[in-house]
Amino acid sequence: MRTHPPVVPVRTFFCRSRTRYLFAFSAAGSGNRRNHEQAEGLIIDSDAVTGQVQAPMAAFARAHRLPLISAFRRVVEAGGLMSYGPNLHELWRQAARYIDKNPEGCQTR
Repeated sequence: MRTHPPVVPVRTFFCRSRTRYLFAFSAAGSGNRRNHEQAEGLIIDSDAVTGQVQAPMAAFARAHRLPLISAFRRVVEAGGLMSYGPNLHELWRQAARYIDKNPEGCQTR
């Protein structure tokens, strides 16, 4: 007998402003639990607007008892569940090391 994996419904919101993020949060938090329309978790992509709504995202997730996953550690520090993304401090440190290796006036390949 072949079993099929469970189907996980995904709702996607494209947000280009702080107001749109807040709308998406309210849409994810409202819903009928019997029909399983309410979000069971949040995954937040990284962009310029996300940096402006870190605290409201974390507060929303805590208030609705939703796991929140983001690309950056700052969201975790604000109260999210976990981050899965680059360590920006380490990336900048490595970039500085390469710049330091290239003396002034020396051409790179």
